[in-house]
Amino acid sequence: MEIDSFKTILQRLLVMKKEQNTPAKRLPSLRGLIGVVGLMCASTVGALEATIERDRWGIPHVHGTTDADAAFGLGYAQAEDTWKVLEASLPYYRGNAGGLFGPDAARSDFLVNWLGIPDRLEQRYDSDLSASTREYIEAFAEGINRYAAEHPDQVEYDILPVTGKDIVAAHMLRHLLFYGFDATVKEVMADSRAHPISAVTSAPDGVPSGSNAIAVGPARSADGSTMLVINSHQPLTGPVAWYEAHVESDEGLNVMGGLFAGAPAIGVGFTPTTAWGATVNKPDLVDVYVLETDPDDPDRYRLDGEWHALESHDIELDVLIWGFIPWSVTETVYRSKHGPVFKTPHGTYALRFAGMDELQHVEQWLAMNRAQNLQQWRDAIALNHIQSFNFVYADIEGNIEFIHNSQLPKRAEGVNWQQYIPGDRSDLIWQGFHSVDALPRVTNPDSGFILSTNQSPFFISAEGSNPNPANSPSTAGFQTRMTNRAVRGLELFAGYTEVSPEQLLAIKHDNAYSPNYRGMAYLNKVLAAETEAPALKEAQDILRVWDRHTDIDNPNAALGVCVLR
Repeated sequence: MEIDSFKTILQRLLVMKKEQNTPAKRLPSLRGLIGVVGLMCASTVGALEATIERDRWGIPHVHGTTDADAAFGLGYAQAEDTWKVLEASLPYYRGNAGGLFGPDAARSDFLVNWLGIPDRLEQRYDSDLSASTREYIEAFAEGINRYAAEHPDQVEYDILPVTGKDIVAAHMLRHLLFYGFDATVKEVMADSRAHPISAVTSAPDGVPSGSNAIAVGPARSADGSTMLVINSHQPLTGPVAWYEAHVESDEGLNVMGGLFAGAPAIGVGFTPTTAWGATVNKPDLVDVYVLETDPDDPDRYRLDGEWHALESHDIELDVLIWGFIPWSVTETVYRSKHGPVFKTPHGTYALRFAGMDELQHVEQWLAMNRAQNLQQWRDAIALNHIQSFNFVYADIEGNIEFIHNSQLPKRAEGVNWQQYIPGDRSDLIWQGFHSVDALPRVTNPDSGFILSTNQSPFFISAEGSNPNPANSPSTAGFQTRMTNRAVRGLELFAGYTEVSPEQLLAIKHDNAYSPNYRGMAYLNKVLAAETEAPALKEAQDILRVWDRHTDIDNPNAALGVCVLR
Protein backbone atom coordinates (compact mmCIF):
# COMPACT_ATOMS: atom_id res chain seq x y z
CA MET A 1 0.00 0.00 0.00
CA GLU A 2 1.24 3.50 -0.85
CA ILE A 3 1.67 5.52 2.34
CA ASP A 4 1.95 9.17 3.22
CA SER A 5 4.76 10.81 5.13
CA PHE A 6 3.93 12.02 8.61
CA LYS A 7 4.24 15.58 7.38
CA THR A 8 1.64 14.92 4.69
CA ILE A 9 -0.67 13.43 7.30
CA LEU A 10 -0.34 16.48 9.51
CA GLN A 11 -0.74 18.82 6.54
CA ARG A 12 -3.98 17.04 5.69
CA LEU A 13 -5.14 17.54 9.26
CA LEU A 14 -4.32 21.24 9.03
CA VAL A 15 -6.68 21.79 6.10
CA MET A 16 -9.39 19.36 7.19
CA LYS A 17 -12.50 21.22 8.34
CA LYS A 18 -10.43 24.34 7.94
CA GLU A 19 -13.39 26.65 8.12
CA GLN A 20 -14.42 25.13 11.45
CA ASN A 21 -11.04 25.21 13.20
CA THR A 22 -10.59 27.55 16.14
CA PRO A 23 -7.53 29.77 15.57
CA ALA A 24 -4.85 29.49 18.24
CA LYS A 25 -4.77 32.41 20.63
CA ARG A 26 -1.62 34.47 20.76
CA LEU A 27 0.57 34.00 23.81
CA PRO A 28 0.35 37.01 26.13
CA SER A 29 2.94 37.96 28.69
CA LEU A 30 2.84 37.11 32.39
CA ARG A 31 -0.19 39.38 32.55
CA GLY A 32 -2.18 36.27 31.61
CA LEU A 33 -1.87 35.22 35.23
CA ILE A 34 -3.53 38.34 36.61
CA GLY A 35 -6.75 40.23 36.07
CA VAL A 36 -8.77 37.07 35.50
CA VAL A 37 -12.20 38.05 34.26
CA GLY A 38 -15.05 36.68 32.18
CA LEU A 39 -16.59 33.24 31.96
CA MET A 40 -16.77 30.98 35.00
CA CYS A 41 -17.85 27.37 34.55
CA ALA A 42 -17.57 24.15 36.49
CA SER A 43 -18.07 20.54 35.39
CA THR A 44 -18.18 17.22 37.15
CA VAL A 45 -17.96 13.54 36.20
CA GLY A 46 -18.08 11.16 39.13
CA ALA A 47 -15.48 12.37 41.62
CA LEU A 48 -13.86 14.78 39.13
CA GLU A 49 -14.54 18.48 39.44
CA ALA A 50 -12.77 21.55 38.08
CA THR A 51 -13.25 25.28 37.81
CA ILE A 52 -12.46 27.10 34.56
CA GLU A 53 -12.03 30.88 34.57
CA ARG A 54 -11.21 32.81 31.42
CA ASP A 55 -9.18 35.99 31.34
CA ARG A 56 -9.62 38.93 28.98
CA TRP A 57 -7.87 36.99 26.17
CA GLY A 58 -10.16 33.98 26.62
CA ILE A 59 -7.32 31.85 27.98
CA PRO A 60 -8.58 29.17 30.41
CA HIS A 61 -7.24 29.16 33.97
CA VAL A 62 -8.13 25.71 35.28
CA HIS A 63 -8.19 24.76 38.95
CA GLY A 64 -8.86 21.43 40.61
CA THR A 65 -8.49 19.99 44.07
CA THR A 66 -6.32 17.17 42.70
CA ASP A 67 -4.10 16.97 39.63
CA ALA A 68 -6.67 14.68 38.05
CA ASP A 69 -9.39 17.28 38.66
CA ALA A 70 -7.23 19.88 36.94
CA ALA A 71 -6.60 17.53 34.02
CA PHE A 72 -10.35 16.99 33.69
CA GLY A 73 -10.89 20.75 33.52
CA LEU A 74 -8.11 21.18 30.98
CA GLY A 75 -9.65 18.51 28.76
CA TYR A 76 -13.04 20.21 28.99
CA ALA A 77 -11.58 23.65 28.16
CA GLN A 78 -9.60 22.29 25.22
CA ALA A 79 -12.68 20.59 23.82
CA GLU A 80 -14.64 23.81 24.27
CA ASP A 81 -12.04 25.73 22.24
CA THR A 82 -10.71 23.15 19.75
CA TRP A 83 -13.39 20.48 19.37
CA LYS A 84 -13.24 20.35 15.57
CA VAL A 85 -9.46 19.92 15.64
CA LEU A 86 -9.71 17.13 18.21
CA GLU A 87 -12.52 15.41 16.35
CA ALA A 88 -10.63 15.46 13.05
CA SER A 89 -7.26 14.46 14.57
CA LEU A 90 -8.04 11.56 16.90
CA PRO A 91 -8.92 9.03 14.16
CA TYR A 92 -5.47 9.58 12.60
CA TYR A 93 -3.76 8.84 15.91
CA ARG A 94 -5.90 5.72 16.36
CA GLY A 95 -5.21 4.47 12.83
CA ASN A 96 -8.86 4.27 11.80
CA ALA A 97 -9.30 7.54 9.89
CA GLY A 98 -10.01 5.82 6.57
CA GLY A 99 -13.46 4.76 7.70
CA LEU A 100 -14.35 8.42 8.27
CA PHE A 101 -12.33 10.37 5.72
CA GLY A 102 -11.70 7.99 2.81
CA PRO A 103 -8.80 6.31 0.96
CA ASP A 104 -6.23 9.07 1.53
CA ALA A 105 -6.69 8.71 5.27
CA ALA A 106 -6.44 4.92 4.99
CA ARG A 107 -2.82 5.29 3.84
CA SER A 108 -1.97 6.97 7.12
CA ASP A 109 -3.89 4.22 8.96
CA PHE A 110 -1.52 1.70 7.41
CA LEU A 111 1.46 3.70 8.65
CA VAL A 112 0.12 3.93 12.22
CA ASN A 113 -0.50 0.18 12.26
CA TRP A 114 2.87 -0.52 10.61
CA LEU A 115 4.47 1.36 13.50
CA GLY A 116 2.54 -0.91 15.84
CA ILE A 117 1.03 1.95 17.86
CA PRO A 118 -2.36 0.28 18.54
CA ASP A 119 -0.69 -3.04 19.42
CA ARG A 120 1.82 -1.45 21.79
CA LEU A 121 -0.93 0.44 23.55
CA GLU A 122 -2.94 -2.72 24.08
CA GLN A 123 0.09 -4.63 25.33
CA ARG A 124 1.85 -2.06 27.49
CA TYR A 125 -0.41 0.86 28.42
CA ASP A 126 -1.12 -0.51 31.90
CA SER A 127 2.42 -1.76 32.57
CA ASP A 128 4.53 1.11 31.16
CA LEU A 129 2.58 4.03 32.59
CA SER A 130 2.36 4.69 36.30
CA ALA A 131 -1.05 4.59 37.96
CA SER A 132 -0.88 8.34 38.65
CA THR A 133 -0.11 9.13 35.00
CA ARG A 134 -2.97 6.95 33.80
CA GLU A 135 -5.28 8.65 36.27
CA TYR A 136 -4.21 12.07 34.98
CA ILE A 137 -4.56 11.40 31.26
CA GLU A 138 -7.81 9.46 31.69
CA ALA A 139 -9.24 12.39 33.64
CA PHE A 140 -8.13 14.67 30.79
CA ALA A 141 -9.90 12.39 28.27
CA GLU A 142 -12.98 12.38 30.50
CA GLY A 143 -13.09 16.17 30.33
CA ILE A 144 -13.21 15.96 26.52
CA ASN A 145 -15.97 13.37 26.72
CA ARG A 146 -17.96 15.50 29.16
CA TYR A 147 -17.90 18.44 26.76
CA ALA A 148 -19.07 16.21 23.90
CA ALA A 149 -21.90 14.82 26.04
CA GLU A 150 -23.07 18.32 26.90
CA HIS A 151 -22.81 19.54 23.29
CA PRO A 152 -24.09 16.71 21.06
CA ASP A 153 -24.85 19.20 18.29
CA GLN A 154 -21.08 19.74 17.92
CA VAL A 155 -20.29 16.04 17.45
CA GLU A 156 -20.03 15.11 13.78
CA TYR A 157 -18.00 11.87 13.75
CA ASP A 158 -18.25 8.61 15.68
CA ILE A 159 -15.10 9.02 17.80
CA LEU A 160 -16.46 8.77 21.34
CA PRO A 161 -15.42 7.96 23.95
CA VAL A 162 -11.95 9.48 23.93
CA THR A 163 -9.60 7.38 26.09
CA GLY A 164 -6.25 7.69 27.78
CA LYS A 165 -4.80 5.46 25.07
CA ASP A 166 -5.83 8.03 22.45
CA ILE A 167 -3.88 10.72 24.31
CA VAL A 168 -0.75 8.53 24.45
CA ALA A 169 -1.12 7.55 20.77
CA ALA A 170 -1.09 11.22 19.79
CA HIS A 171 2.25 11.69 21.55
CA MET A 172 3.69 8.53 19.97
CA LEU A 173 2.95 9.87 16.48
CA ARG A 174 3.68 13.58 16.97
CA HIS A 175 7.11 13.11 18.55
CA LEU A 176 8.31 11.14 15.52
CA LEU A 177 7.23 13.96 13.22
CA PHE A 178 9.20 16.60 15.05
CA TYR A 179 12.60 14.95 14.70
CA GLY A 180 12.09 14.11 11.02
CA PHE A 181 11.18 10.40 10.99
CA ASP A 182 8.86 11.10 8.05
CA ALA A 183 11.84 11.96 5.83
CA THR A 184 13.37 8.51 6.31
CA VAL A 185 10.06 6.76 5.58
CA LYS A 186 9.67 8.75 2.36
CA GLU A 187 13.27 7.98 1.41
CA VAL A 188 12.91 4.21 1.93
CA MET A 189 9.69 4.13 -0.10
CA ALA A 190 11.21 6.00 -3.05
CA ASP A 191 11.66 4.40 -6.48
CA SER A 192 15.28 3.43 -5.83
CA ARG A 193 17.64 2.87 -2.91
CA ALA A 194 18.69 6.22 -1.46
CA HIS A 195 22.00 5.30 0.27
CA PRO A 196 24.73 2.71 -0.05
CA ILE A 197 25.25 0.12 2.68
CA SER A 198 27.74 1.49 5.19
CA ALA A 199 31.32 0.36 5.52
CA VAL A 200 33.00 3.48 6.99
CA THR A 201 32.23 6.31 9.42
CA SER A 202 31.54 9.96 8.52
CA ALA A 203 29.68 12.91 10.03
CA PRO A 204 26.22 14.17 8.99
CA ASP A 205 25.21 17.65 7.94
CA GLY A 206 21.48 18.03 8.45
CA VAL A 207 19.30 21.08 7.88
CA PRO A 208 17.09 21.90 10.89
CA SER A 209 13.90 23.93 10.94
CA GLY A 210 12.94 26.95 12.99
CA SER A 211 12.30 27.89 16.64
CA ASN A 212 14.10 30.07 19.17
CA ALA A 213 14.71 29.92 22.92
CA ILE A 214 17.00 32.49 24.57
CA ALA A 215 18.02 32.67 28.23
CA VAL A 216 19.98 35.40 30.01
CA GLY A 217 21.25 34.85 33.54
CA PRO A 218 22.13 37.36 36.29
CA ALA A 219 25.77 37.43 35.15
CA ARG A 220 24.77 39.05 31.83
CA SER A 221 21.51 40.88 32.55
CA ALA A 222 21.65 44.59 33.19
CA ASP A 223 19.56 44.42 36.37
CA GLY A 224 20.70 41.04 37.71
CA SER A 225 17.44 39.33 36.76
CA THR A 226 16.99 36.08 34.87
CA MET A 227 15.17 36.27 31.53
CA LEU A 228 13.84 33.69 29.10
CA VAL A 229 12.40 34.17 25.61
CA ILE A 230 10.12 31.32 24.47
CA ASN A 231 9.71 31.67 20.70
CA SER A 232 8.89 28.32 19.10
CA HIS A 233 7.36 28.47 15.64
CA GLN A 234 4.10 26.59 15.06
CA PRO A 235 1.19 27.00 12.59
CA LEU A 236 -1.77 29.12 13.63
CA THR A 237 -4.40 26.39 13.15
CA GLY A 238 -4.65 22.62 13.27
CA PRO A 239 -3.40 19.87 15.57
CA VAL A 240 0.08 21.32 16.18
CA ALA A 241 -0.96 24.95 16.73
CA TRP A 242 -0.23 26.26 20.19
CA TYR A 243 -3.11 26.28 22.64
CA GLU A 244 -2.52 28.29 25.81
CA ALA A 245 -3.73 27.36 29.28
CA HIS A 246 -2.98 27.74 32.98
CA VAL A 247 -3.40 24.56 35.03
CA GLU A 248 -3.37 24.51 38.84
CA SER A 249 -4.29 22.07 41.60
CA ASP A 250 -4.19 21.99 45.37
CA GLU A 251 -1.61 19.19 45.10
CA GLY A 252 1.00 21.70 43.88
CA LEU A 253 0.65 21.68 40.09
CA ASN A 254 0.77 25.30 38.86
CA VAL A 255 1.93 25.80 35.28
CA MET A 256 1.03 27.99 32.31
CA GLY A 257 2.08 27.92 28.70
CA GLY A 258 1.53 26.38 25.29
CA LEU A 259 0.44 22.86 24.42
CA PHE A 260 -1.24 21.10 21.51
CA ALA A 261 -4.91 20.22 21.23
CA GLY A 262 -5.18 16.74 22.72
CA ALA A 263 -2.08 17.13 24.91
CA PRO A 264 -2.65 17.08 28.69
CA ALA A 265 0.64 18.74 29.73
CA ILE A 266 2.30 22.08 28.98
CA GLY A 267 4.97 21.87 26.27
CA VAL A 268 6.63 25.27 26.76
CA GLY A 269 5.87 27.64 29.59
CA PHE A 270 6.48 28.59 33.20
CA THR A 271 5.65 27.90 36.83
CA PRO A 272 6.04 30.36 39.74
CA THR A 273 9.73 29.36 40.01
CA THR A 274 10.81 27.82 36.66
CA ALA A 275 10.42 28.37 32.93
CA TRP A 276 11.52 26.61 29.77
CA GLY A 277 11.43 26.87 26.00
CA ALA A 278 11.94 24.19 23.37
CA THR A 279 13.44 24.21 19.89
CA VAL A 280 13.48 21.50 17.26
CA ASN A 281 16.68 19.47 16.99
CA LYS A 282 17.49 16.71 14.54
CA PRO A 283 20.28 14.40 15.66
CA ASP A 284 20.40 11.10 13.79
CA LEU A 285 17.68 9.06 15.50
CA VAL A 286 16.63 6.69 12.68
CA ASP A 287 18.60 3.76 11.22
CA VAL A 288 17.70 1.78 8.12
CA TYR A 289 18.84 -1.87 7.91
CA VAL A 290 19.01 -3.65 4.55
CA LEU A 291 17.77 -7.20 5.04
CA GLU A 292 19.11 -10.10 3.01
CA THR A 293 16.03 -12.18 2.20
CA ASP A 294 15.83 -15.82 1.18
CA PRO A 295 15.40 -16.07 -2.63
CA ASP A 296 13.10 -19.05 -2.07
CA ASP A 297 11.11 -17.44 0.73
CA PRO A 298 11.03 -13.62 0.85
CA ASP A 299 9.49 -13.79 4.33
CA ARG A 300 12.82 -15.01 5.75
CA TYR A 301 15.90 -12.88 6.39
CA ARG A 302 19.50 -13.75 7.26
CA LEU A 303 20.89 -12.80 10.67
CA ASP A 304 24.22 -14.07 12.01
CA GLY A 305 24.35 -16.76 9.32
CA GLU A 306 20.87 -18.15 10.03
CA TRP A 307 17.48 -17.63 8.44
CA HIS A 308 14.77 -16.06 10.57
CA ALA A 309 11.10 -15.66 9.73
CA LEU A 310 9.69 -12.15 9.57
CA GLU A 311 6.93 -11.62 12.06
CA SER A 312 3.75 -10.74 10.21
CA HIS A 313 0.12 -10.09 10.86
CA ASP A 314 -2.81 -8.79 8.86
CA ILE A 315 -4.53 -5.52 9.61
CA GLU A 316 -8.00 -4.64 8.44
CA LEU A 317 -8.39 -1.06 7.28
CA ASP A 318 -11.81 0.51 6.99
CA VAL A 319 -12.17 2.83 4.01
CA LEU A 320 -14.98 5.18 3.08
CA ILE A 321 -15.39 5.13 -0.72
CA TRP A 322 -17.04 7.99 -2.61
CA GLY A 323 -17.82 9.63 0.68
CA PHE A 324 -20.53 7.23 1.83
CA ILE A 325 -19.78 3.55 0.99
CA PRO A 326 -17.94 1.67 3.79
CA TRP A 327 -15.32 -0.83 2.63
CA SER A 328 -12.60 -2.91 4.26
CA VAL A 329 -9.21 -3.93 2.92
CA THR A 330 -6.63 -6.25 4.46
CA GLU A 331 -2.92 -5.44 4.47
CA THR A 332 0.04 -7.34 5.94
CA VAL A 333 2.63 -5.64 8.15
CA TYR A 334 6.05 -7.16 8.90
CA ARG A 335 8.61 -6.88 11.66
CA SER A 336 12.15 -8.20 12.14
CA LYS A 337 14.40 -8.18 15.20
CA HIS A 338 15.52 -4.73 14.03
CA GLY A 339 12.05 -3.17 13.92
CA PRO A 340 9.13 -2.69 11.50
CA VAL A 341 9.83 -3.73 7.91
CA PHE A 342 9.04 -2.32 4.45
CA LYS A 343 9.17 -4.49 1.34
CA THR A 344 10.00 -2.46 -1.77
CA PRO A 345 11.03 -3.29 -5.37
CA HIS A 346 14.63 -2.34 -4.54
CA GLY A 347 14.96 -4.22 -1.25
CA THR A 348 13.55 -5.18 2.12
CA TYR A 349 14.28 -2.66 4.85
CA ALA A 350 13.86 -2.60 8.62
CA LEU A 351 13.76 0.66 10.58
CA ARG A 352 15.00 1.15 14.11
CA PHE A 353 14.41 4.55 15.67
CA ALA A 354 14.12 6.65 18.80
CA GLY A 355 10.64 6.44 20.19
CA MET A 356 10.04 2.93 18.88
CA ASP A 357 7.49 1.44 21.31
CA GLU A 358 7.84 4.44 23.68
CA LEU A 359 4.65 5.21 25.64
CA GLN A 360 5.86 7.37 28.51
CA HIS A 361 6.18 10.81 26.90
CA VAL A 362 3.42 12.26 29.07
CA GLU A 363 5.17 11.17 32.26
CA GLN A 364 8.20 13.29 31.40
CA TRP A 365 6.13 16.28 30.30
CA LEU A 366 4.22 16.13 33.60
CA ALA A 367 7.46 15.86 35.57
CA MET A 368 8.75 18.96 33.77
CA ASN A 369 5.47 20.76 34.54
CA ARG A 370 5.80 19.89 38.23
CA ALA A 371 9.51 20.74 38.62
CA GLN A 372 10.09 23.62 41.03
CA ASN A 373 13.88 23.93 40.89
CA LEU A 374 16.91 22.97 38.81
CA GLN A 375 17.41 19.56 40.43
CA GLN A 376 13.78 18.57 39.92
CA TRP A 377 14.00 19.79 36.32
CA ARG A 378 17.12 17.69 35.77
CA ASP A 379 15.42 14.68 37.31
CA ALA A 380 12.54 15.15 34.86
CA ILE A 381 14.90 15.40 31.86
CA ALA A 382 16.75 12.28 33.06
CA LEU A 383 13.60 10.22 32.51
CA ASN A 384 14.53 10.41 28.79
CA HIS A 385 11.10 9.53 27.41
CA ILE A 386 11.06 12.45 24.92
CA GLN A 387 12.79 11.68 21.63
CA SER A 388 14.14 15.11 20.71
CA PHE A 389 13.89 18.89 21.33
CA ASN A 390 16.48 21.26 22.73
CA PHE A 391 15.35 22.57 26.10
CA VAL A 392 16.40 25.96 27.47
CA TYR A 393 15.64 26.36 31.17
CA ALA A 394 15.65 29.31 33.60
CA ASP A 395 14.56 29.66 37.21
CA ILE A 396 13.98 32.11 40.02
CA GLU A 397 17.34 31.22 41.59
CA GLY A 398 19.21 32.60 38.57
CA ASN A 399 20.04 29.26 36.92
CA ILE A 400 19.97 28.85 33.15
CA GLU A 401 20.63 25.59 31.29
CA PHE A 402 20.70 24.18 27.75
CA ILE A 403 20.41 20.51 26.82
CA HIS A 404 20.34 19.00 23.34
CA ASN A 405 17.81 16.44 24.53
CA SER A 406 17.24 13.18 22.62
CA GLN A 407 16.85 9.45 22.94
CA LEU A 408 20.29 8.82 21.48
CA PRO A 409 20.87 5.21 20.37
CA LYS A 410 23.88 3.31 21.74
CA ARG A 411 25.47 2.49 18.39
CA ALA A 412 28.57 0.50 17.51
CA GLU A 413 31.67 2.32 16.29
CA GLY A 414 33.13 1.78 12.83
CA VAL A 415 29.88 2.22 10.91
CA ASN A 416 28.60 5.20 8.96
CA TRP A 417 25.20 5.44 10.61
CA GLN A 418 24.07 8.05 8.07
CA GLN A 419 24.14 5.37 5.39
CA TYR A 420 22.11 2.15 5.36
CA ILE A 421 23.24 -0.57 7.76
CA PRO A 422 23.90 -4.25 6.97
CA GLY A 423 20.96 -6.17 8.36
CA ASP A 424 22.69 -9.55 8.74
CA ARG A 425 24.64 -8.76 11.95
CA SER A 426 22.91 -8.72 15.32
CA ASP A 427 25.78 -6.74 16.88
CA LEU A 428 24.66 -3.75 14.78
CA ILE A 429 21.13 -3.84 16.21
CA TRP A 430 21.56 -1.26 18.94
CA GLN A 431 19.89 -1.74 22.29
CA GLY A 432 18.84 1.17 24.46
CA PHE A 433 19.84 4.81 24.64
CA HIS A 434 22.61 6.88 26.17
CA SER A 435 21.80 8.63 29.42
CA VAL A 436 21.21 12.37 29.27
CA ASP A 437 24.69 12.84 30.76
CA ALA A 438 26.07 12.00 27.32
CA LEU A 439 24.09 14.77 25.61
CA PRO A 440 25.44 18.27 24.84
CA ARG A 441 24.60 20.37 27.87
CA VAL A 442 25.70 23.55 29.59
CA THR A 443 24.58 25.00 32.92
CA ASN A 444 25.15 28.62 33.99
CA PRO A 445 27.73 29.38 31.28
CA ASP A 446 30.34 32.03 32.02
CA SER A 447 28.93 34.07 29.11
CA GLY A 448 25.66 34.45 31.00
CA PHE A 449 23.45 33.60 28.03
CA ILE A 450 22.11 30.73 25.91
CA LEU A 451 20.85 31.10 22.33
CA SER A 452 19.12 28.01 20.89
CA THR A 453 17.94 28.50 17.30
CA ASN A 454 18.17 25.02 15.72
CA GLN A 455 21.92 25.25 15.17
CA SER A 456 24.79 22.98 16.11
CA PRO A 457 24.49 22.18 19.84
CA PHE A 458 28.17 23.11 20.25
CA PHE A 459 27.67 26.79 19.35
CA ILE A 460 24.82 28.02 21.56
CA SER A 461 26.76 30.65 23.52
CA ALA A 462 29.99 32.64 23.50
CA GLU A 463 33.37 30.99 23.03
CA GLY A 464 34.36 29.10 26.18
CA SER A 465 30.74 28.60 27.27
CA ASN A 466 29.62 25.90 24.83
CA PRO A 467 29.21 22.14 25.34
CA ASN A 468 32.35 20.14 24.57
CA PRO A 469 31.90 17.78 21.56
CA ALA A 470 34.41 15.38 23.09
CA ASN A 471 31.93 14.61 25.87
CA SER A 472 29.29 13.26 23.49
CA PRO A 473 29.16 9.99 21.46
CA SER A 474 30.80 10.14 18.03
CA THR A 475 27.93 8.12 16.51
CA ALA A 476 25.27 10.68 17.51
CA GLY A 477 24.99 12.40 14.14
CA PHE A 478 24.52 15.86 15.61
CA GLN A 479 23.68 18.60 13.12
CA THR A 480 26.61 20.84 12.24
CA ARG A 481 25.11 23.72 10.28
CA MET A 482 24.54 27.15 11.75
CA THR A 483 21.27 28.94 11.07
CA ASN A 484 21.30 32.64 10.30
CA ARG A 485 19.38 33.19 13.55
CA ALA A 486 22.26 31.56 15.41
CA VAL A 487 25.06 33.45 13.65
CA ARG A 488 23.26 36.78 13.88
CA GLY A 489 22.11 36.25 17.48
CA LEU A 490 25.60 35.39 18.72
CA GLU A 491 26.95 38.50 16.97
CA LEU A 492 24.31 40.68 18.60
CA PHE A 493 25.04 39.26 22.07
CA ALA A 494 28.73 39.99 21.51
CA GLY A 495 27.82 43.67 21.19
CA TYR A 496 26.33 43.90 24.70
CA THR A 497 28.36 43.65 27.91
CA GLU A 498 25.04 43.65 29.76
CA VAL A 499 21.62 42.87 28.32
CA SER A 500 18.47 44.75 29.33
CA PRO A 501 14.96 43.45 28.71
CA GLU A 502 14.62 45.91 25.83
CA GLN A 503 17.87 44.72 24.26
CA LEU A 504 16.85 41.09 24.66
CA LEU A 505 13.61 41.78 22.82
CA ALA A 506 15.57 43.61 20.12
CA ILE A 507 17.73 40.51 19.67
CA LYS A 508 14.61 38.34 19.56
CA HIS A 509 12.89 40.54 16.95
CA ASP A 510 16.00 41.21 14.82
CA ASN A 511 15.28 40.44 11.17
CA ALA A 512 18.63 40.85 9.44
CA TYR A 513 20.91 38.34 7.72
CA SER A 514 24.44 38.23 9.06
CA PRO A 515 27.21 38.82 6.49
CA ASN A 516 28.84 35.73 8.02
CA TYR A 517 25.81 33.49 7.42
CA ARG A 518 26.70 30.64 5.03
CA GLY A 519 23.85 31.67 2.69
CA MET A 520 25.67 34.91 1.88
CA ALA A 521 28.30 33.00 -0.10
CA TYR A 522 25.54 31.68 -2.33
CA LEU A 523 23.99 35.13 -2.68
CA ASN A 524 27.36 36.52 -3.75
CA LYS A 525 27.58 33.87 -6.48
CA VAL A 526 24.17 34.94 -7.72
CA LEU A 527 25.33 38.56 -7.86
CA ALA A 528 28.52 37.60 -9.70
CA ALA A 529 26.80 35.41 -12.30
CA GLU A 530 27.04 36.73 -15.87
CA THR A 531 23.75 37.05 -17.72
CA GLU A 532 22.29 38.98 -20.64
CA ALA A 533 18.66 38.37 -19.66
CA PRO A 534 17.04 41.71 -18.73
CA ALA A 535 14.88 40.16 -15.99
CA LEU A 536 17.88 38.50 -14.37
CA LYS A 537 19.93 41.70 -14.56
CA GLU A 538 17.07 43.53 -12.86
CA ALA A 539 16.95 40.85 -10.18
CA GLN A 540 20.68 41.25 -9.54
CA ASP A 541 20.23 45.02 -9.22
CA ILE A 542 17.49 44.48 -6.63
CA LEU A 543 19.69 42.10 -4.65
CA ARG A 544 22.70 44.46 -4.77
CA VAL A 545 20.79 47.26 -3.05
CA TRP A 546 19.02 44.94 -0.59
CA ASP A 547 20.19 45.81 2.94
CA ARG A 548 19.78 42.16 4.11
CA HIS A 549 16.88 43.06 6.41
CA THR A 550 13.42 41.52 6.16
CA ASP A 551 11.07 44.09 7.68
CA ILE A 552 7.60 44.13 6.16
CA ASP A 553 8.11 47.43 4.30
CA ASN A 554 11.40 46.35 2.72
CA PRO A 555 10.80 46.31 -1.07
CA ASN A 556 13.74 44.03 -1.85
CA ALA A 557 13.40 41.47 0.94
CA ALA A 558 11.02 39.08 -0.81
CA LEU A 559 13.39 38.33 -3.68
CA GLY A 560 16.37 38.05 -1.34
CA VAL A 561 14.64 35.61 0.99
CA CYS A 562 13.41 33.49 -1.94
CA VAL A 563 16.88 33.27 -3.44
CA LEU A 564 18.39 32.28 -0.10
CA ARG A 565 15.63 29.77 0.50
